[in-house]
Amino acid sequence: MKKTLAFVLLCLMQVAAVSAQESNVVKSTGHIGPYEVTMFIDTDYTKEGDEVGYYYYNDRPNTHFKLVMREYTALNAQGTMLLVLDERSPKGKHTGTFRGNKENRGGGYVGTFTNSKGRKYKFEMMEE
Repeated sequence: MKKTLAFVLLCLMQVAAVSAQESNVVKSTGHIGPYEVTMFIDTDYTKEGDEVGYYYYNDRPNTHFKLVMREYTALNAQGTMLLVLDERSPKGKHTGTFRGNKENRGGGYVGTFTNSKGRKYKFEMMEE
């Protein structure tokens, strides 16, 4: 009984630790061109090369594309920041680039997504 209780307490502590680590992860939903997507970005990471999150197409929720920070420019006078994120396939291949502005006040992220073939799509994400 004591071992079971200790195990349950350990599990609860691990869940609390994971929840605290994920507290800076922001969920956004929106579109890349005509495609509906859901994106998760950890707002604590702003260094070039950091893996900052992932996204998936809503019609393929089990296929996650990693997001890697390429460029970050802090807030300007208009309250926006420039973000450039590289898309990586589940196997780690560079397959696209998000280049856009994130508005601090409205929580939106808009710009252009360029896929590996050079085709450009407008994207728009709104934080939930």
